Amino acid sequence: MNGNRASSRLPAIQQRYRPGLIGQIVGLHAETYSRWAGFGSAFERKVATELADFIGRIEHENNAIWHAGENQHLLGSIAIDGMDLGEGLAHLRWFIVNPSHHSLGLGKQLLARAVEFVDERRFAETHLWTLKGLDAARRLYERTGFVLAEEYEGEQWGTRITEQRWVRKSDLSL
Repeated sequence: MNGNRASSRLPAIQQRYRPGLIGQIVGLHAETYSRWAGFGSAFERKVATELADFIGRIEHENNAIWHAGENQHLLGSIAIDGMDLGEGLAHLRWFIVNPSHHSLGLGKQLLARAVEFVDERRFAETHLWTLKGLDAARRLYERTGFVLAEEYEGEQWGTRITEQRWVRKSDLSL
């Protein structure tokens, strides 16, 4: 194994909150998107505020968070917020994989857990917001049944970038 690549053995995925998780997810998002798109404090602040609010209601049956790591070092996360978009709508949030674990299948496993959770609870739709240019994530979304619903230019993060909303309709909805 070279020092810049992770081993092929993926860490176990946990479905629960643990102390320090909020800070690690916020940090991974801030570092990743700062390098990728030049995002700064406005982005980090929004991720921190919304994630902290979500964790405050994590015990609700329609909310869940999954994470994977090694030695308390976060390698990936994903969450389903089943409360913030309205009845029958799931919001896929905070989906990120540490660049050291890209192309190893961790993102695919995290997304599969989230979609299984959504389907078990019979949400009619799942929505997610992302950015154009994240092609590996886009391929995962498409393989999982998500369809690009809208695309628009925005500058809310201090950089002009194309934002996207993806939707997955469920065959299992009531």
